[in-house]
Amino acid sequence: MTNTINEQFETLFKQFEQARRLVKELNADELAETHADAARYRAFFDAGLPITFMGQDYHDKSALDVAIDAAIAKIKGMAA
Repeated sequence: MTNTINEQFETLFKQFEQARRLVKELNADELAETHADAARYRAFFDAGLPITFMGQDYHDKSALDVAIDAAIAKIKGMAA
């Protein structure tokens, strides 16, 4: 019986390690995508201000960030 419990534990541990590796890979992919988005965002700002977003001109990054956050919140609210 002890062998069976040990075998079950080893099997579960291997499955856990597999799942942990998969999550790590997914997180790495998500992080790479986030870095790419940040680089695009910086390039967008380097093009100069004002920036027009949803029909309105924004003359500084903080005002644009607020507008983007509001648009995201609105979209998420519609999806709920």
